[in-house]
Amino acid sequence: MESRTKIIQGGGARRVRGLTLVELLVTMVIAAILLAYGVPSLQSFVASNQLATSANELVASLNLARSEAVRTSAPVGVCVEGGNSWIVAPLTGGSLTATCDKTQTIRAGAPSGPQLTVDALIVPVAGSGAIAFDALGRLVTSGGATLAEIMVCRGGSPVAGGVSSSRAVLVAQSGRIRVATTDTNGYPLDANGAEIAGC
Repeated sequence: MESRTKIIQGGGARRVRGLTLVELLVTMVIAAILLAYGVPSLQSFVASNQLATSANELVASLNLARSEAVRTSAPVGVCVEGGNSWIVAPLTGGSLTATCDKTQTIRAGAPSGPQLTVDALIVPVAGSGAIAFDALGRLVTSGGATLAEIMVCRGGSPVAGGVSSSRAVLVAQSGRIRVATTDTNGYPLDANGAEIAGC
């Protein structure tokens, strides 16, 4: 930026500092271009972080249920409620095929974004609605089921525009809990390496 001088009445020159209108307009155009490229990246970053946070909170809830089951020597589970929340609670009456006892909720959780939903795709005990652990920390199963799957999705679809919009949490029969890896198409992979397409 050039320095400009202004002759002031009474002799003497004084330097005037500042921006011209052209300089200001050029700066605003550059800022607008940077924002146009940066905002979509930021939105994608925030959406991805919300999914990861929700999946990690679900893993923490499942780990809490497992540790409480071992600590109390009674079945404790995680029950998904209405697609927008879950609770950790002992099973009603201590039965392995029951659902969560809402009156004894240990912890409640919800996805970290308003557009996110959570759904238990595979519940190992039919009709229970709970992903539960026994006194040894193992997944409670019946009818040949060997795992549990819970999905956290954005917009009801596992993939949107070629970008992953979901995370899956897998629970093995041994009680091991993990967030599923995603393939190159953005779909979470189940324990056998197949794409989980449901949400």
